[in-house]
Amino acid sequence: MSRPQIIASTGGKGGAGKTVFSILFCRELARMGKKVVLIDADLGTPNVHTKLG
Repeated sequence: MSRPQIIASTGGKGGAGKTVFSILFCRELARMGKKVVLIDADLGTPNVHTKLG
């Protein structure tokens, strides 16, 4: 079994598109058959749950 890879999308400025990028990137990895976990670590203003419904 191969080791899991961790990919982080970070930045200091809000509104740069990190959430949208992360969602689309994870979606494409999943479409390729990869196992994906997306964690929104923004404790101040988490947005992933609002974008996904």
